[in-house]
Amino acid sequence: MATVGLLRFGFTFDASTACIGAIVGLIAAGPVGTVLWGWEAETVMWARLYCIVVLLDFTGTWTTALRLFDRFDLLAVQGLVAAAVKLTGVLWAVVQGWGLEGFITIWIAADLAGLITSGLLALTAAARIGVLGAPMAPLRQVAAQHRGIVPFLLTTNWHGTVRMVSKEADVLVVGGLLGPAGAGLYRIV
Repeated sequence: MATVGLLRFGFTFDASTACIGAIVGLIAAGPVGTVLWGWEAETVMWARLYCIVVLLDFTGTWTTALRLFDRFDLLAVQGLVAAAVKLTGVLWAVVQGWGLEGFITIWIAADLAGLITSGLLALTAAARIGVLGAPMAPLRQVAAQHRGIVPFLLTTNWHGTVRMVSKEADVLVVGGLLGPAGAGLYRIV
């Protein structure tokens, strides 16, 4: 089944790029954050902690799987779970009088909840139609059968990265000028 091979290939690619992104984030957070943006040790620690979210971000594969299986209803659930965790957590943090660390923890937990939910929903949908137990071709065979897949994945990932940077660059500039609190306020407003 070609779909199984493509999903496995996509998952492997997503996992690889997530690992690379998390490792780069872990390594670069200290030197880049402190030199370019004047981050304190605590800010570097939180940035490195967020790399756990980056490590688990396989949303490309999960989204593709749910689209292939015609489960658009489940795509909406992921966003709802993340938003519900974030809203509930923020309300709890306000009631408890938590500081910035509590809100950052909630943000990370909400992102993780959304990622884990999308993964579980995609795996459940795949299991229901028998894709999980299907035989899989080796990754090299999948790449050979779909010659344009590697350049396609590289291009789309590069495009996504550039797009994300262009959307978040203003927050980084504000953070560099006004510090983490200023960046947070700017992001909220």
